[in-house]
Amino acid sequence: MDRQRKPPGKTYIGTVLQHLVGAKLELALPDTKIIHNGASVADAVSARSGDFVIDDAIIHCTTAPSRERMPKCKENLQPGKRPIILTLAKTIGAAEGSSEALNIEGRVEMMDALQFLAAKLYEMRLFKTSRRKTTSDKLVEKYNEIVRTDASGASLRIAIG
Repeated sequence: MDRQRKPPGKTYIGTVLQHLVGAKLELALPDTKIIHNGASVADAVSARSGDFVIDDAIIHCTTAPSRERMPKCKENLQPGKRPIILTLAKTIGAAEGSSEALNIEGRVEMMDALQFLAAKLYEMRLFKTSRRKTTSDKLVEKYNEIVRTDASGASLRIAIG
């Protein structure tokens, strides 16, 4: 978090969040090809439908679910897709308010990203304390593999130990 505070105007939490979610998806769905997009490219202003697309689910990872993101979620609903916003717990209320403004409330899933990640880690280790370190190491290893390929995130590697 020190790094987050040092360079004003530059945020890293969103990039780390997106890549952790990507790592979690790869571990959870080993037989599914997970496409990783650069975290610095906002899907709200690009042609992509979200950060991750898995079957009919379109996942948007964001630390600031603004009104600008909701039109993309509304577009996601048109072809029968299911938009999911993974964000920080404290911003879920803002996302819900923005969805109401576009009359899509209740049709866009909004989840605390940290709970999304934690639930899978518990499941992967079968809730066994003895597997905690191994499971966390797998997530960090996969995350570091992803950030090595993203120019904006190469310096965001996580070191354990």
